[in-house]
Amino acid sequence: MIGGILFALFPLLHPDHTPAAFASVTWAPIHLLPNLGAILVLFGLVGLLVRQLERAGWLGFAGFLVAFFGTASFVMGAMIEMFILPYLGMQNPAFEEGAASAGDR
Repeated sequence: MIGGILFALFPLLHPDHTPAAFASVTWAPIHLLPNLGAILVLFGLVGLLVRQLERAGWLGFAGFLVAFFGTASFVMGAMIEMFILPYLGMQNPAFEEGAASAGDR
């Protein structure tokens, strides 16, 4: 439950992708919310698997694997947004605007 609440709070509290937001003291704590939430969800998934494995069968186990590795990869993506993206955005503010489209050249 707590993991889901942390996931739900993240989009509501997420700051803009601007150099000022990257440098703010709230950037890292707000980006820790989905990471902590995802880690709690991973523990919950393992608990669910232990409790339901006999009834779930191979299809349930396959679903567990997809959910587990999908959630684990989300943790890595959130860590990139928390640490790498601010560094790149502060070094080159145009990075956040994305690549120029073919019509802009």
